Amino acid sequence: MCQTFGLPSSVKYESDGGPGIARIMAFLMGSSEALRDRYDFMKFQVFQWLIGATDGHAKNFSVFIQAGGSYRLTPFYDIISAFPVLGGTGIHISDLKLAMGLNASKGKKTAIDKIYPRHFLATAKVLRFPEVQMP
Repeated sequence: MCQTFGLPSSVKYESDGGPGIARIMAFLMGSSEALRDRYDFMKFQVFQWLIGATDGHAKNFSVFIQAGGSYRLTPFYDIISAFPVLGGTGIHISDLKLAMGLNASKGKKTAIDKIYPRHFLATAKVLRFPEVQMP
């Protein structure tokens, strides 16, 4: 999505000024498969949280440009769970953060151990994404 938005790869993380969930979801409204792409993108946000995938930044999402200039979301890629290296001399769970924040009562949540289903629902509500479609 960095290339889609004309951004350098140095701002691939939302915390560095890159696009977050809201900006990408708004862009996907124009997709030729808008309902499916938006659903898949939100479902993937939940999946990343469940598997401890911390590298879901804007550079790891892309679109296919179709004939006539329409576009749709590409399959997801570069998915790595940090859970295998947790504990012992590895990474502590409190160090795991999602690349894109979720809405919370006070700002955005990125810390995987501080995120709950309610944060996904709050994000969906802000985006006017139907709660019943949340995975």
